[in-house]
Amino acid sequence: MIRLFFVADSRIADSILTLKFDHFLDPQPNQTYICFGLGHGHEPIDLLQIYQNHGIDTSTMTVITDQQLMDQNSLPGFDYYKFSGWIAQQFFKLLALDQVNSDRVLIQDCDTFSLAPYQYFDGSTPKYYVIENTTQSLEYYQYVKKFTGQARQTSHCFVTEFMPVLKKDWVALKNHIEQTYGCNWLLAMEQVFSADVNSNPNNSSPIWFSEYELLGNLGLQKNPNAGFQFQNRLSIYDDTTGFWKHHPDHYTVEEFLKLDNIDKFNCVCIKSSTAVEEEHLAPILDSIMSQIFPLVSNKEPQ
Repeated sequence: MIRLFFVADSRIADSILTLKFDHFLDPQPNQTYICFGLGHGHEPIDLLQIYQNHGIDTSTMTVITDQQLMDQNSLPGFDYYKFSGWIAQQFFKLLALDQVNSDRVLIQDCDTFSLAPYQYFDGSTPKYYVIENTTQSLEYYQYVKKFTGQARQTSHCFVTEFMPVLKKDWVALKNHIEQTYGCNWLLAMEQVFSADVNSNPNNSSPIWFSEYELLGNLGLQKNPNAGFQFQNRLSIYDDTTGFWKHHPDHYTVEEFLKLDNIDKFNCVCIKSSTAVEEEHLAPILDSIMSQIFPLVSNKEPQ
């Protein structure tokens, strides 16, 4: 079983914290491919060495850069950033899924970790971490219909930063997209997104597309007996932008460290807007870990 773990160069601190909670994943990945987004002109980073410096076992980890993913693609001139960096990240996830050789795959963002055991496959059947009875952008579900040919499959939301995928389901979707649009699946997505941008009165992006909603609804189409585990997440943010201040269950690190009701949460998402230099990582990570560990000890897998 392979995990695709997505890390941007500005989210290394988040990824360190997340990897310290891998023991809650069931099954444990046999191999983790860290899909690393290194900013243009950035000095090379030895990511595995940084992880080792913070006590993380990297023996089953391999780093693959966005550039390597692009180089292995059969469309060398494809513009991944045409619509936005956010859409480019989703293209990279789908590209990594397309290239990986495994029957079962877990896609995970580096900024989110579970505080309780999460069994994401029951044998060969996916079990989805979802937000109960939640609807996000309606465009997400319009693209589900455009690319799979079927409507949204559940009232639950798949945008939880964890996505178990059966490779055969992805291959079926890729083939469906290519047969429907008569071209490579990436070109088909570009074609659909471009048409929507051009039909917008302001002729502007962003495109509100979710790879998690696409893959989750695809999974339910192919595996109607798939199970759910409800995610009740706590989000930690830095306060440099103020964007998250008015969102429920979003806290600064300082606010988080004072919480006394963390037991109601089973997942943490870190919404930082700035990178943390490595020499400043330890005290921040230690503070957060010291608050979390005593409160999750009764949830540790046996």
